[in-house]
Amino acid sequence: MVNLIFWLVFVIFSWYCSSLLIVAQYEAFLNNPISFVVETTYKDWNTQFPSIAVCESENSGRIENISDSLWGTEHNFEMEEVLMEIAYFKGITYYVSRLCGNEDAMAECFESNLSYFANLVRSPCNDLLSNCSWNGKPFNCCTYFRPLETELGVCYVINSIQGR
Repeated sequence: MVNLIFWLVFVIFSWYCSSLLIVAQYEAFLNNPISFVVETTYKDWNTQFPSIAVCESENSGRIENISDSLWGTEHNFEMEEVLMEIAYFKGITYYVSRLCGNEDAMAECFESNLSYFANLVRSPCNDLLSNCSWNGKPFNCCTYFRPLETELGVCYVINSIQGR
């Protein structure tokens, strides 16, 4: 009899916990929907030349100059790391979380318009690409390398169906 009561209580408790998980997942679905899809537009495009993408991964000289113009030459140099994490996101936000992610955040931290500061740091196409040629004929790189928004920021892509 004790064995039956134990299993009955255990099964009822499991149902209760399962219902809590189901309700939590349903609320997460309603409030934070995420859609994952597979991109298939490339299948309808045939080319003999590969796509080439150029992405800036870091530019510490530019970050120093932008930091000096934003906060002056005597600023907290950890804010340069914050600026780097915002402009060149690599999946880790150690300095953003530590310096700007709590109640006593530094006054220099950004509260909005992060894309403005990321674009302020990132180099324009003319600074990244120069001296392009095809079959010995030079061409203006930025006329053909089109900007493409990616998870790494703006990259410049040639011969891609996704380029603007």
